[in-house]
Amino acid sequence: MFNIIRDYGLLPYFLRYYCCKGVTRFICGLHQGQQNEHLIDIREKLRGYAYTIGCSYFEDFSGERDAVAQNRLLADVLAPGEWYLVADPDEFHYHAAFATFIEMRTAAEKEGADYVGSYLLDRLQNDGKLADLDLRFSLDEQFPLVARLTERILGGCCDKVVMARCGIAISPGHHFAEGKGASFTCETHHFKWQGSDFLERIHERRRSYKKQNLEYSIEPSRFLDYYELRGQRIDVQDPVLDVAPAVALGI
Repeated sequence: MFNIIRDYGLLPYFLRYYCCKGVTRFICGLHQGQQNEHLIDIREKLRGYAYTIGCSYFEDFSGERDAVAQNRLLADVLAPGEWYLVADPDEFHYHAAFATFIEMRTAAEKEGADYVGSYLLDRLQNDGKLADLDLRFSLDEQFPLVARLTERILGGCCDKVVMARCGIAISPGHHFAEGKGASFTCETHHFKWQGSDFLERIHERRRSYKKQNLEYSIEPSRFLDYYELRGQRIDVQDPVLDVAPAVALGI
């Protein structure tokens, strides 16, 4: 299950990765539905995969609207208690012990768990710049570093839900879930920090958050302040970020 608001440049990587990891069907919540200006291109990228597209909502993005839309779309296609995986298009869940999410689900079921949790880690380019994606190269090649940018600079919540049983309540941003969590925790590799239009997008997101008076409207501002202070880049030498070589995801 994933929602598309505006940026979907990572979609080809996203689909290949999750398909290779055992996902058999994709449920896409699309902002503005059939009226989305990118609908034809998105359908083309989904061609060859089993998928369902539903309209998420028409208003400005918020985590709360996303959560409501996801619950509604899931209820339309899944039976109560059926497992599903949830991720934003820039989020790639990983656990070294499981080759597929089917294996992960089986392990969670054996524990009687209702969901599997994760912790978000940011993937960065070597120079900390916000360069465009190059589809000729893997994400592992383009983003070889892992860091705690969202946690340390934005002050954002890095707890994530990887998968859950349909009907289990998940909080906005799929950060937390009710019920019993699995004993193991995954990593969620976050490929947000890219694109020549990134600054335009984050300025737009900040304006929208402030207009809606959302509590997390401060997060884009914190990033922009840091970015300017560090010479218009993410400083990969900054010890605060705890930068390290990233594990290869094979994408």
